[in-house]
Amino acid sequence: RDTWRIVGGDLEGGVLVRRRARPVFLGAPGHAWTLVGPAGADGTVEVVLRPAAPAIELTVVEPDGTPADDVPLEYGPPGARPVRRTGRDGRYVVDDVAPGVLRVHVGGTERDGPTLVLRAGVDTTARAVLEPGFRFVGTVVDGSGSPVAGAQVAALAPEGAAAPVVRADPRGAFQTTTRASEALVLEVRAPGFSTARVEPPLPDPLTFPSGAAVRVVLVREAGRLAGGIERRALGRADRVLVEVEPAVLAPAREAFGAEVVVGGAERFESPPLAGFEIAGWPSDVAVRVRLRGDVIPEDHVLLPTEARARDLRLAPERASPPPETPPAASLPAERLGAVRGHVRDAAGHPLAGLTVVVEGRKGATGADGAFTVEGLPKGERVEVVFGWLDGSDPGAEAPAAFAPWASGTATVGGDPLVAILPAAVGLSARFLDGVTDRPLSWVRIVLLDDRMEVALDRCVATVDGRAAFDGLPLVRAGSLVVLAPGLRKEVPVAPRAGQRLELGDLRLARGGRVTGQVRARAGRPIAGAAVAVLEDGRIERPGLERVRLRDVALRRARTGADGAFALDGLEAGAPVALAIAAEGLASTVRRVLFPDGPEATISVTLAKGGRMRVGISDPAGNPISGATLELVDARSGARVLDVVLRAALGGVLGSTEDLRRAGDALLIEETGRRGSYRIGPLEPGPYDVFLACPGYRSRREKVTVPDAEPEDPSSPVRPLALSSLEWQVTLEAEVPAPADGR
Repeated sequence: RDTWRIVGGDLEGGVLVRRRARPVFLGAPGHAWTLVGPAGADGTVEVVLRPAAPAIELTVVEPDGTPADDVPLEYGPPGARPVRRTGRDGRYVVDDVAPGVLRVHVGGTERDGPTLVLRAGVDTTARAVLEPGFRFVGTVVDGSGSPVAGAQVAALAPEGAAAPVVRADPRGAFQTTTRASEALVLEVRAPGFSTARVEPPLPDPLTFPSGAAVRVVLVREAGRLAGGIERRALGRADRVLVEVEPAVLAPAREAFGAEVVVGGAERFESPPLAGFEIAGWPSDVAVRVRLRGDVIPEDHVLLPTEARARDLRLAPERASPPPETPPAASLPAERLGAVRGHVRDAAGHPLAGLTVVVEGRKGATGADGAFTVEGLPKGERVEVVFGWLDGSDPGAEAPAAFAPWASGTATVGGDPLVAILPAAVGLSARFLDGVTDRPLSWVRIVLLDDRMEVALDRCVATVDGRAAFDGLPLVRAGSLVVLAPGLRKEVPVAPRAGQRLELGDLRLARGGRVTGQVRARAGRPIAGAAVAVLEDGRIERPGLERVRLRDVALRRARTGADGAFALDGLEAGAPVALAIAAEGLASTVRRVLFPDGPEATISVTLAKGGRMRVGISDPAGNPISGATLELVDARSGARVLDVVLRAALGGVLGSTEDLRRAGDALLIEETGRRGSYRIGPLEPGPYDVFLACPGYRSRREKVTVPDAEPEDPSSPVRPLALSSLEWQVTLEAEVPAPADGR
């Protein structure tokens, strides 16, 4: 351990901190945050805390002007931005930063608020207005319909907490305002009940204010997971991190990306952890327990109802310290060069205090705007990014008036770069339904620049259909894509530096429309079937791909009692792939064309699905765990996992029902049966199966799933039930290449 002696003002003392914590900053009220340097020979570090800049009184208000209580504020040293919160009067006093540029992100992940660019040492007051959020009003009841008073309700989004935790009143009622997001989950906890995670209905974009009602039913506690850590093999300061989460979330992140998973693992840390306990897990959801930290990693997958899950005793072994990393090989000095240049504003005045980043190396502009970044390979064409960071000294300039960053290209060792940091730009518009002219209460917008890269990507709640965005980087000849359920709009934009571009009334159109009916083989209509646009992977450019992903997330409908559906807001005239799924039946994919205009009609029949097992082993017959299986429909080319994500899960994985569906549909190893993997339910037909596992040669196989539900019930041929199929596959060990490459 290091012993740190703190010196500064009226502060005098010592603190013990583990050496592994790097980087480490120290701060205190009235004193600026300071990066702690290395320890001396005796293990002691002396930290001198400098006086902070004069305090800045920050006030945060709601859109109607009322004080915003308990709103997070994020600012501080890079990599260590502790969260502060406003008081009941909506105020917070910033008194722990050094003079210079200060960026305060108002709202954190919980509310949409501005990023204030202040000058510590110059500004003494600041004011921020939050954007509207999504308002949910609901009740929490038990299975008999009685209210559950005191239940805790947390709103979660892929980015983290989407609102402060609230409690249900004696009538079980609660109300919460979250940041605008199309991917929300309400997590409800109460003693004696299983934790419930429900996806609330998204507010209707044509309803004001942006609100929706939700009812949460809690069931009596069904699962309990408890465990303890045996530390005899560990040192006193060794850190053990225990992460507990539904087991299905790990393959979901691998298959779909972290953005589709709402809510993460519960974490417990030792020391001082001696044990941990989680109550309320659904009894039929497998749980993964991971050990990390200063120990040899361990992973355990188990069910909460298993006997070993009730008292999971873990005895981790201490990990050996990593070997010293040898210094990276560097080029000889004669092959290294520098990027030099000047940064100015649009009028040609030099800009001081800008941080300049080139290939991970940094420099700063002087009073004359000049900069030098050394240690780069000569002759390479590199990107030069520059902007004011926290603590920078901008001189007499006001950083809030400039774009947050800009970039240019230069040749290492070539001519000096003359770059301009443009003034910030803004956009404002009023978003309307193009049919009724009613203002929309929320939209998803994506702003693309002239290189088709994303400059802004936001779900925003509006005020009477209006929304404004300030402090944006300069976008030359870009396009603004606006999306809402059943609606879409794309307009070209060319904002001028230093101005807010007023786009006026933007009327979103219905676009292409698909109607149809979903039935079972027997002809009965299927109610509640999901119909969703499927991403087909046609787009490769990052900006357009982002637009496509945001678009398909909003294109989803459910069938009514008559099995009918209508899906609006599609890209008019472009072929579209639809994934259709219903509980207990195999999902299918249909490609829809628009031969006669913007509308098309289809009829879909879903067949009964089933399951099959794949046993994976090595040539000696030993089961292989940790394999990955992926199926591609040979008829449509669709990945089965993509169909599961879009149709069965709706694009995100967060609710309790999502966990059950994903556990059934994702191709995961069965608990208690090493090397055995479940597949299904699958639509009958041919598939390409890809099998891979680290350390083994991957395989590609073709399999035909038989029809478990023939259309002719009088046929004398009895179909083979999918649930009885067992497919055994052998993976050969991967032979490493010889050291000489032969």
